[in-house]
Amino acid sequence: MGPRTEPPQPTAQRPESQPRPEPLAPPRPLRDAVREDPPLPAAAIQRLALCAAEVLDGSRAIGQLAGAITEEVAQELAARRALRTERRTLYRDERRVVPVPGPPHASAPRPGVVEAAVVLHAPGRTHAVALRFEVRRGAWRVTHLTVL
Repeated sequence: MGPRTEPPQPTAQRPESQPRPEPLAPPRPLRDAVREDPPLPAAAIQRLALCAAEVLDGSRAIGQLAGAITEEVAQELAARRALRTERRTLYRDERRVVPVPGPPHASAPRPGVVEAAVVLHAPGRTHAVALRFEVRRGAWRVTHLTVL
């Protein structure tokens, strides 16, 4: 047997005859255009705040807000409505007062999110409604709602 010869080792250098591959381009975003949120008018914020108060009062069905609120908000409204109904029954309070919404105070902490507060004025009582809107499937939805 003769001397052992090892197979040639591949070199890390590329022969000059082969062209260098082009560097990979960064991934393209799904949409080339800048995303713009749909408008959220002040009147819509006021209406939703008033409707939420009416839901808690028992004069509006939760289903009427189905397109504007998330499932979690609907469940929370239903639970709070049951508590208010029980309280009204205990105290035999049959009054129905329709509040008048004041101007909304809104801010956008980041794109696609608007946080707003509306004061509802009624004779002898004032309520504050805090809402958080988020863009979901191209439309504004209330993701958090509190009536004080």
